[in-house]
Amino acid sequence: MTITPTTDNEHLIASLSPRRQEALRRLLAARAAAADAITPRGAGPAPCSYEQAQMWLGARFAEGAPAPNATIGLRLAGPLDVRALTIALDTLVERHEILRTVYEGDGPEPRQVVLDPGPAPLDVVDLRDLPESEREERAREITSRAAVERFDLETGPVHRTTLVQLGDEDHVLMFVCHHIACDGWSVGIIVDELTTVYAAAH
Repeated sequence: MTITPTTDNEHLIASLSPRRQEALRRLLAARAAAADAITPRGAGPAPCSYEQAQMWLGARFAEGAPAPNATIGLRLAGPLDVRALTIALDTLVERHEILRTVYEGDGPEPRQVVLDPGPAPLDVVDLRDLPESEREERAREITSRAAVERFDLETGPVHRTTLVQLGDEDHVLMFVCHHIACDGWSVGIIVDELTTVYAAAH
């Protein structure tokens, strides 16, 4: 299976001078050491950041407004192992608490509540019975609707994944996440981890 786009930066690193490659290695080692020094905050509800509180209020009181969602759309060519994809999605949600966090509260001060790991939602839509000339348009309709559909931040989940089967070796994968849990920086991480775990589970 091939995935487009790719986030592989090895060729960029190889193009650096030896001095810059060594500086990059030191920077990555320092970041890894800092990450190891971070301790979990512990169990129980936690306050939201200012930005999260604003998004939570917007979700409650801005009905009809465009949903503030981040989307990742991938065209997958080649045989697809749905079991491995399911494992990759479940692993992603297990690794990142923010993807299984809900937001509760009756006033202007919502709280974050991290749920236990569980199966990630995956909606599989098979279009192979449709005439080939109709599949692309139908796939666009499905993914466009998935991209703008609103999330219930109080019950979760705050993300959804839709897999559209256009042919035996032709698929569209759409991952949608509310901006309260995902931003532009997160997109590359999600694609990298899904690709890595899928390859390992396949």
